[in-house]
Amino acid sequence: MEPARTELDMAYQLFSKGSETRDNPPFHINMMLNGTKHNMEIDLRAALTVTSSVTYEKIWTSKPKPMSSDIQLCTWGTKQPLCILGWYNVEATYNGLSDTLPVAVVARNDPSLLWRNWFTEFGIKVQGIHHIIDSNFMKPVRIFSAFEDLKLGEYVGLLTRVGRGRKKVSKSAPATLVMVEQKDVPATTRFSLDNMGDVTWTLSEGAKQFPLFQCETYEVYKSSLSGVVLRFGAGCTGHIIEFRAEHPENQDTMLLSCESWCLLQCRRVFSGEFNSPVLSTFSLLPALEEGYFSDLTITAANNKQPIPMMKGVKVSLLGSIDGLADYLLPSGSVRKATGKHYLTPYFPSITLHCCLGFTAFAVHTCILKLGAPSIDWAEQPPPLSGLPEDVLGTVLHFIYSESLPANLDEDTAHQCRTVAQSLLGLEKLVNMCDQYLNNMALKQQIVKLVSDMHACAHQIIGNFSSKTSTSDHLVEPLNSNPAKLCYVVKQSVREAAVAFVKLLELCDLYCKHKPELSRKERHEIVHYAKSRLPIFMSQLHRFLQAVKVTFSAMSPSQRQDMAAYLVLELPLPNRKLAFTTLSPGLFLLVGFDTCYKRSKRQGIEGILDMLAAVILEVKSAVEQLILALTSSEVNHSPSRSVMETLKASLKSILHLREMSKLRNCHQRIAFILVHLLQKKESFNDMTSANKVRSVSRNLEQLIEELPIFLLRLEEVMAALDDKLEWREFKFCFKVGTAKVCGVLEKMTAHCSLLQSVLVQLCDLVQRDAFTHSLLSLKLLDPAHYGAVTSHNNHTVPSSIPKHAYKLNLVESLCMPPKSCDSVLSKSAMELLRSSTATDMSFQIMAPQESPEDCVEDSMCCVQAHRVIVAARCDWFRRALLSGMREAIDRRVIIHDTSQCVFSSFLDYLYSGKLDTCSFSADHLADLMLLSDRYEVDSLKLACEHGLKSHIDRDSVLYFLGMADQIGAKILRSSCLYFVSTNPDIMDTDLFEELPQTLQAEIYDMVIWVKPSRARTEIECLIVDDFSQEAASDSSSVEDLHDTARLETCLAELRHIVGEHVLRERLVQVALAADYDVNRALNFYYSS
Repeated sequence: MEPARTELDMAYQLFSKGSETRDNPPFHINMMLNGTKHNMEIDLRAALTVTSSVTYEKIWTSKPKPMSSDIQLCTWGTKQPLCILGWYNVEATYNGLSDTLPVAVVARNDPSLLWRNWFTEFGIKVQGIHHIIDSNFMKPVRIFSAFEDLKLGEYVGLLTRVGRGRKKVSKSAPATLVMVEQKDVPATTRFSLDNMGDVTWTLSEGAKQFPLFQCETYEVYKSSLSGVVLRFGAGCTGHIIEFRAEHPENQDTMLLSCESWCLLQCRRVFSGEFNSPVLSTFSLLPALEEGYFSDLTITAANNKQPIPMMKGVKVSLLGSIDGLADYLLPSGSVRKATGKHYLTPYFPSITLHCCLGFTAFAVHTCILKLGAPSIDWAEQPPPLSGLPEDVLGTVLHFIYSESLPANLDEDTAHQCRTVAQSLLGLEKLVNMCDQYLNNMALKQQIVKLVSDMHACAHQIIGNFSSKTSTSDHLVEPLNSNPAKLCYVVKQSVREAAVAFVKLLELCDLYCKHKPELSRKERHEIVHYAKSRLPIFMSQLHRFLQAVKVTFSAMSPSQRQDMAAYLVLELPLPNRKLAFTTLSPGLFLLVGFDTCYKRSKRQGIEGILDMLAAVILEVKSAVEQLILALTSSEVNHSPSRSVMETLKASLKSILHLREMSKLRNCHQRIAFILVHLLQKKESFNDMTSANKVRSVSRNLEQLIEELPIFLLRLEEVMAALDDKLEWREFKFCFKVGTAKVCGVLEKMTAHCSLLQSVLVQLCDLVQRDAFTHSLLSLKLLDPAHYGAVTSHNNHTVPSSIPKHAYKLNLVESLCMPPKSCDSVLSKSAMELLRSSTATDMSFQIMAPQESPEDCVEDSMCCVQAHRVIVAARCDWFRRALLSGMREAIDRRVIIHDTSQCVFSSFLDYLYSGKLDTCSFSADHLADLMLLSDRYEVDSLKLACEHGLKSHIDRDSVLYFLGMADQIGAKILRSSCLYFVSTNPDIMDTDLFEELPQTLQAEIYDMVIWVKPSRARTEIECLIVDDFSQEAASDSSSVEDLHDTARLETCLAELRHIVGEHVLRERLVQVALAADYDVNRALNFYYSS
């Protein structure tokens, strides 16, 4: 009888050499050992580098004395001990590298084995697993720690192949890619972790469906067992994939290991390898809004009173046209009878149009050709003429800015879409109008669902706190009428069920539209959800308060009556039938006869029966769902690429995780059912009096615990804003909605198994809104449940507190695109390069190095376009509209700069882009000074970020003085931080040339700065990129130390020790005690 396979046998078969792997021979290399050429086999299974006694006789001719060692070796499979003849040092040479290394000589005639202890010296490195042959590979890997110690991801080079044979390892220079690009391995995958908790993936086409790369959020936390853990969440099903982050010797790499799956090697990519971190929006909209330098007029048809246009701005008609002209035109203006009124001789192109029944737009041909080159703008009448005013304004707004107006309405968007479809080159406008309409519809749906949930909560609160009365009958309090209270509880449970299913509908709506939304729009929805959370918490608090008031006011006799009514065993006093008003629109028939038929009574027993039936149906449905999901598992073929193998293994792990959760859920449901049946059986065995006493005790316990619930809720509400920060809430929201969507997707795929349960729930809830929501979620089959005739539309009463935060899902469509994504920017740059249709020039006066230099040699002219330059730079706009020499000659003289620097400046005006990595520090410094002179703040900010990477001991004081002079806050803050960490810089002569106020600030900062806690290298690697960006936004260095805590501690110490003690002494003890007053006093008096 064959013995059972052990885990060790399986591991041996997995890594041993067999006949089935002879097509995968061992990997050999030739090395020089003591000057003798020798062939060695690379074997990762070997514990050490070993050689045979035969090789020893050939290589060691002098027979040196062996070194002693206590290490014992044995074979991998048979576990036979190996006789070690001794340990020797050998002079090994490979690939031009030489070193003296230890080798063990064994009494066998086997090939020499090269192990990992020689890898580093000769540049032999292993990156990871290339292919897995045995499907049982992962099990022994998880069991045997010796294999995990290989740390394959710690090495870079060609991928290896692992099967039942040996591993192939090849030498390679250190790779710079996350994944080595081979025929079955996708190209490099990049991911970016920002300070908002979002992760952005840059993927190849074959990796888009990989489950890990669908995660959109992350969080980092530290664990005493696992160290730094990076959690990726959300995705399609809400799974959380955890990686343990490790930091090898290389400061710019990071290893992410996921238990039972894989190990990822990541290389840090600095911001210089991406686009500039500061990207401004690109727009020429000021030219349209102010209408300067226009050369074309487009009129729009409308049914309004005549609206004159001056500089593109609508002006209300104050009287006759002549009176308006006299009011607007300055003295000395030339008036003509053509309907056009020229303002001054200096502005012949700025016109005032006033036509009855029309609105005129002053536009610019060069910009129209940039934004819509497929349209012939030379036609007469011009294209777009005669369109409605709002439609024409929207189309022109898009051409000038590639965005939609902020005041756009849905009707105008529909008309713009129709117009844009009939014109060439406006396909992007059509798409933006479609997205606008879709986002507006989504906004209305979200607001409607949230309002319905608020209305349900308000209705529940009103049911318990209603004190209204009719003219004929006074309303009895709930605590004195058991029937009324039970009815209120039933209605409240139904309203809660409606609110719950509305919440499911909201999660499903968000997940379905999430791929269509931009990141900003998704964040907008999360912000809106976070803003509504305090309102829901307030409603919950009001509900518990109302329940507490209702039950706390019960007398012992009223509790007894309530218990008797619930049990329906003891007769109650006669009551008259009466209609009472519970809340507006909700009437209740209160009262009952003393003689009840037992067959009509439900009470506690009926409730227990109903709950047991529903739970039994749910348990049966979950069992069928488990069977269906288990039978749907597919065994994939082992012959797959690396990417397919990793994808299949991850999907398998996630599927097993889902099945485990589902089985746990089934076990809990079964436990609840058994517990409920036991409770029901014990309750049925009680006498009527005992049943009443049991229910009465439960009511008393509820009354006692309600204040505790309220207290805990108030604590949660008080700590909600402080503890639940934006990043944590966003992570929870995205993961939670994705989990709900994944569950709903599974339920929808197997909805036939759940129909009986859902139909029973609809019959119990008895709300059309509940049924309608289940139908919209596609959980309820209309064939199993009749069509809903009506739908309850809740309206939010005015008593519900309003919140100032308004949901806006179209704001991103109303913002011009970033310069890197702007088509208008690229077209403007091409126009500058072509030098066509220019109407102005820049005369650059380069600084002369000596008085003998020729002035003509230091001058050069650059042609440009007035409207683009004026739209992008306010300083040039004012100069060209000033009526001075610049406006008359259409020429601006630029002093004290070089042609190269101004060329970069003009390129930025036309494109909005700046590649800071391609410029030197001097070039960026000159460009920053030029941008400060001409008030181009976005360029100035980009130069500041570019100069941050050039800060060193030689340049920091120069940058600091310049930044302090021109108000470059980000660069100034970075320089101050560098000086604070290198205080010896203050000893240089250049430091004395700084302004006295700046020197004093540096002295104070160096003296009072608090040393920050030392972080681990892995924390720095994960967090530094976005923490530095966040820190750069601060305008002072006070964020580097806790000044407020220091001053508070000093004040308390001064009050105790007196005024005679020097401040420096108190600061020393305060810093040593970490601002703790008691410890500081101990330090002070002990010294």
